[in-house]
Amino acid sequence: MIVELKRIRVSPGSEIAALLEEATDTPVLLEKDGRLYRLAVEEQEDIWADL
Repeated sequence: MIVELKRIRVSPGSEIAALLEEATDTPVLLEKDGRLYRLAVEEQEDIWADL
């Protein structure tokens, strides 16, 4: 079963926007309460690529 990922819009100039800028060139690890989260750029799928 395919699960659709939840999309969250980020406001320019926010703290999260700054983290996203850091992850533009290389993935970063975020840590909260001992849990690690990998933040990396997700390439958008080109739906017209095979036509």
